[in-house]
Amino acid sequence: WPLILVEIIIALVYSKILSSFFQQDEWLSFARHIILKEEGFRAIFIDAFMPTVGHYQPFNTLTIHFFFSIFDLNYIAYAITSIFLHLVNVTLLFLLAKKIFKGMGISLMVATIFGLSASIYQATTWVLADVGVHFATMFALLCLITFFKSRFYLSIVCLITSLLYKEIAIGLFLLLPISYFVFGNKSAKKYSVIILGICAVYLLIRVGMIFLPQSYTRDVLVTKSQ
Repeated sequence: WPLILVEIIIALVYSKILSSFFQQDEWLSFARHIILKEEGFRAIFIDAFMPTVGHYQPFNTLTIHFFFSIFDLNYIAYAITSIFLHLVNVTLLFLLAKKIFKGMGISLMVATIFGLSASIYQATTWVLADVGVHFATMFALLCLITFFKSRFYLSIVCLITSLLYKEIAIGLFLLLPISYFVFGNKSAKKYSVIILGICAVYLLIRVGMIFLPQSYTRDVLVTKSQ
Protein backbone atom coordinates (compact mmCIF):
# COMPACT_ATOMS: atom_id res chain seq x y z
CA TRP A 1 0.00 0.00 0.00
CA PRO A 2 2.73 2.60 0.76
CA LEU A 3 4.25 2.00 -2.67
CA ILE A 4 0.84 2.41 -4.35
CA LEU A 5 0.40 5.72 -2.51
CA VAL A 6 3.83 6.90 -3.70
CA GLU A 7 2.98 5.94 -7.28
CA ILE A 8 -0.36 7.76 -7.11
CA ILE A 9 1.46 10.92 -5.98
CA ILE A 10 4.00 10.56 -8.81
CA ALA A 11 1.21 9.99 -11.35
CA LEU A 12 -0.61 13.11 -10.13
CA VAL A 13 2.56 15.19 -10.43
CA TYR A 14 3.10 13.99 -13.99
CA SER A 15 -0.57 14.24 -14.97
CA LYS A 16 0.06 17.79 -16.17
CA ILE A 17 1.90 16.44 -19.22
CA LEU A 18 -1.46 15.19 -20.50
CA SER A 19 -2.08 18.81 -21.53
CA SER A 20 1.29 19.15 -23.27
CA PHE A 21 2.31 18.54 -26.89
CA PHE A 22 4.91 16.77 -29.06
CA GLN A 23 8.42 18.25 -29.16
CA GLN A 24 10.34 19.05 -32.35
CA ASP A 25 12.42 15.84 -32.21
CA GLU A 26 9.22 13.83 -31.95
CA TRP A 27 7.75 15.37 -35.10
CA LEU A 28 10.98 14.44 -36.91
CA SER A 29 10.59 10.88 -35.63
CA PHE A 30 6.98 10.76 -36.85
CA ALA A 31 8.05 11.88 -40.33
CA ARG A 32 10.67 9.15 -40.41
CA HIS A 33 8.24 6.44 -39.34
CA ILE A 34 5.54 7.58 -41.77
CA ILE A 35 8.01 7.03 -44.61
CA LEU A 36 9.12 3.66 -43.21
CA LYS A 37 5.52 2.56 -42.79
CA GLU A 38 4.95 3.10 -46.49
CA GLU A 39 8.03 1.03 -47.34
CA GLY A 40 7.02 -1.96 -45.22
CA PHE A 41 8.42 -3.95 -42.28
CA ARG A 42 11.62 -4.93 -44.12
CA ALA A 43 12.58 -1.27 -44.40
CA ILE A 44 11.73 -0.72 -40.74
CA PHE A 45 13.89 -3.67 -39.67
CA ILE A 46 16.83 -2.57 -41.84
CA ASP A 47 16.59 1.00 -40.57
CA ALA A 48 16.49 -0.19 -36.94
CA PHE A 49 19.62 -2.35 -37.18
CA MET A 50 21.58 -0.10 -39.57
CA PRO A 51 25.06 0.59 -38.13
CA THR A 52 25.50 4.10 -36.81
CA VAL A 53 28.24 6.18 -35.20
CA GLY A 54 25.90 7.75 -32.66
CA HIS A 55 23.33 5.93 -30.56
CA TYR A 56 22.78 2.36 -31.68
CA GLN A 57 19.27 1.60 -30.41
CA PRO A 58 17.46 -0.81 -32.75
CA PHE A 59 14.95 -1.95 -30.12
CA ASN A 60 14.02 1.67 -29.50
CA THR A 61 13.32 2.24 -33.21
CA LEU A 62 11.15 -0.89 -33.40
CA THR A 63 9.27 0.06 -30.21
CA ILE A 64 8.57 3.59 -31.45
CA HIS A 65 7.24 2.23 -34.73
CA PHE A 66 5.06 -0.25 -32.82
CA PHE A 67 3.59 2.58 -30.73
CA PHE A 68 3.12 4.70 -33.85
CA SER A 69 1.22 1.88 -35.57
CA ILE A 70 -1.15 1.73 -32.57
CA PHE A 71 -1.44 5.35 -31.38
CA ASP A 72 -0.78 7.22 -34.65
CA LEU A 73 -0.65 10.93 -33.62
CA ASN A 74 -2.72 10.57 -30.44
CA TYR A 75 -0.61 12.56 -27.95
CA ILE A 76 -2.68 11.52 -24.89
CA ALA A 77 -2.01 7.82 -25.56
CA TYR A 78 1.76 8.42 -25.70
CA ALA A 79 1.65 10.54 -22.53
CA ILE A 80 -0.28 7.90 -20.56
CA THR A 81 2.14 5.21 -21.78
CA SER A 82 5.14 7.33 -20.75
CA ILE A 83 3.76 7.87 -17.24
CA PHE A 84 2.94 4.16 -16.95
CA LEU A 85 6.49 3.15 -17.98
CA HIS A 86 7.90 5.60 -15.45
CA LEU A 87 5.79 4.03 -12.69
CA VAL A 88 6.97 0.56 -13.74
CA ASN A 89 10.56 1.73 -13.26
CA VAL A 90 9.70 3.24 -9.89
CA THR A 91 8.33 -0.16 -8.84
CA LEU A 92 11.42 -2.00 -10.10
CA LEU A 93 13.74 0.42 -8.29
CA PHE A 94 11.73 -0.10 -5.10
CA LEU A 95 12.18 -3.87 -5.43
CA LEU A 96 15.90 -3.46 -6.07
CA ALA A 97 16.33 -1.11 -3.10
CA LYS A 98 14.40 -3.51 -0.88
CA LYS A 99 16.69 -6.33 -1.99
CA ILE A 100 19.77 -4.27 -1.14
CA PHE A 101 18.72 -2.39 2.01
CA LYS A 102 16.25 -4.93 3.45
CA GLY A 103 14.01 -2.14 4.71
CA MET A 104 10.65 -0.75 3.59
CA GLY A 105 11.27 2.85 4.69
CA ILE A 106 14.52 3.50 2.85
CA SER A 107 13.26 1.62 -0.21
CA LEU A 108 10.20 3.88 -0.39
CA MET A 109 12.43 6.94 0.01
CA VAL A 110 14.67 5.78 -2.86
CA ALA A 111 11.63 5.11 -5.09
CA THR A 112 10.10 8.51 -4.24
CA ILE A 113 13.30 10.44 -4.95
CA PHE A 114 13.71 8.59 -8.24
CA GLY A 115 10.05 9.09 -9.18
CA LEU A 116 10.08 12.85 -8.58
CA SER A 117 13.68 13.61 -9.50
CA ALA A 118 14.27 16.42 -12.00
CA SER A 119 16.74 14.21 -13.88
CA ILE A 120 13.88 11.85 -14.80
CA TYR A 121 11.59 14.67 -15.96
CA GLN A 122 12.73 14.85 -19.59
CA ALA A 123 12.52 11.08 -20.11
CA THR A 124 8.85 11.15 -19.11
CA THR A 125 7.73 14.44 -20.64
CA TRP A 126 9.31 13.69 -24.03
CA VAL A 127 6.68 11.06 -24.51
CA LEU A 128 8.03 9.65 -27.79
CA ALA A 129 11.63 10.83 -28.17
CA ASP A 130 12.77 9.32 -24.88
CA VAL A 131 10.64 6.16 -24.74
CA GLY A 132 13.88 4.22 -25.21
CA VAL A 133 15.22 5.67 -21.96
CA HIS A 134 12.30 4.14 -20.07
CA PHE A 135 12.89 0.69 -21.54
CA ALA A 136 16.68 0.91 -21.18
CA THR A 137 16.21 1.81 -17.51
CA MET A 138 13.64 -0.96 -17.06
CA PHE A 139 15.95 -3.68 -18.37
CA ALA A 140 18.94 -2.25 -16.50
CA LEU A 141 16.96 -2.53 -13.25
CA LEU A 142 15.85 -6.05 -14.19
CA CYS A 143 19.52 -6.86 -14.82
CA LEU A 144 20.41 -5.80 -11.28
CA ILE A 145 17.40 -7.50 -9.71
CA THR A 146 18.17 -10.82 -11.41
CA PHE A 147 21.85 -10.33 -10.53
CA PHE A 148 21.00 -10.19 -6.83
CA LYS A 149 18.83 -13.27 -7.28
CA SER A 150 21.84 -15.13 -8.73
CA ARG A 151 20.25 -15.48 -12.18
CA PHE A 152 23.47 -14.74 -14.06
CA TYR A 153 22.49 -15.51 -17.65
CA LEU A 154 19.09 -13.83 -17.34
CA SER A 155 20.88 -10.79 -15.92
CA ILE A 156 23.17 -10.67 -18.97
CA VAL A 157 20.21 -10.96 -21.36
CA CYS A 158 18.55 -8.01 -19.59
CA LEU A 159 21.77 -5.97 -19.80
CA ILE A 160 22.17 -6.56 -23.54
CA THR A 161 18.49 -5.74 -24.11
CA SER A 162 18.95 -2.50 -22.18
CA LEU A 163 21.95 -1.54 -24.32
CA LEU A 164 19.95 -2.15 -27.51
CA TYR A 165 17.38 0.38 -26.30
CA LYS A 166 19.98 2.95 -25.24
CA GLU A 167 23.53 2.74 -23.91
CA ILE A 168 22.83 4.17 -20.44
CA ALA A 169 23.61 0.86 -18.67
CA ILE A 170 27.07 0.32 -20.18
CA GLY A 171 28.68 0.95 -16.79
CA LEU A 172 27.17 -2.30 -15.51
CA PHE A 173 29.85 -4.18 -17.45
CA LEU A 174 32.25 -3.00 -14.73
CA LEU A 175 29.83 -2.79 -11.82
CA LEU A 176 28.71 -6.43 -12.02
CA PRO A 177 32.22 -8.00 -11.89
CA ILE A 178 33.16 -5.69 -9.01
CA SER A 179 29.97 -6.66 -7.18
CA TYR A 180 30.74 -10.36 -7.58
CA PHE A 181 34.04 -9.91 -5.77
CA VAL A 182 32.60 -7.54 -3.14
CA PHE A 183 29.85 -10.01 -2.24
CA GLY A 184 32.25 -12.95 -2.34
CA ASN A 185 30.52 -15.00 -5.02
CA LYS A 186 32.22 -18.40 -5.50
CA SER A 187 32.03 -18.08 -9.29
CA ALA A 188 33.20 -14.45 -9.34
CA LYS A 189 36.19 -15.08 -11.60
CA LYS A 190 34.22 -17.17 -14.12
CA TYR A 191 31.30 -14.73 -14.32
CA SER A 192 33.59 -11.70 -14.48
CA VAL A 193 35.50 -13.16 -17.44
CA ILE A 194 32.21 -13.81 -19.28
CA ILE A 195 30.90 -10.29 -18.58
CA LEU A 196 34.14 -8.57 -19.62
CA GLY A 197 34.28 -10.78 -22.73
CA ILE A 198 30.77 -9.70 -23.74
CA CYS A 199 31.76 -6.10 -23.02
CA ALA A 200 34.80 -6.41 -25.31
CA VAL A 201 32.68 -7.86 -28.13
CA TYR A 202 30.08 -5.11 -27.73
CA LEU A 203 32.72 -2.35 -27.80
CA LEU A 204 34.44 -3.89 -30.84
CA ILE A 205 31.14 -3.97 -32.72
CA ARG A 206 30.40 -0.35 -31.81
CA VAL A 207 33.87 0.82 -32.81
CA GLY A 208 33.65 -1.24 -36.00
CA MET A 209 30.50 0.67 -37.00
CA ILE A 210 32.61 3.79 -37.42
CA PHE A 211 34.40 2.21 -40.38
CA LEU A 212 31.26 1.00 -42.16
CA PRO A 213 29.98 3.14 -45.07
CA GLN A 214 26.38 3.02 -43.78
CA SER A 215 27.37 4.75 -40.56
CA TYR A 216 28.14 7.99 -42.40
CA THR A 217 24.69 8.31 -43.97
CA ARG A 218 23.16 11.64 -42.99
CA ASP A 219 19.63 12.98 -43.36
CA VAL A 220 19.59 16.20 -45.38
CA LEU A 221 17.48 18.98 -43.89
CA VAL A 222 15.53 21.38 -46.09
CA THR A 223 17.27 24.28 -44.31
CA LYS A 224 20.77 23.06 -45.18
CA SER A 225 21.19 25.63 -47.98
CA GLN A 226 20.42 28.43 -45.54
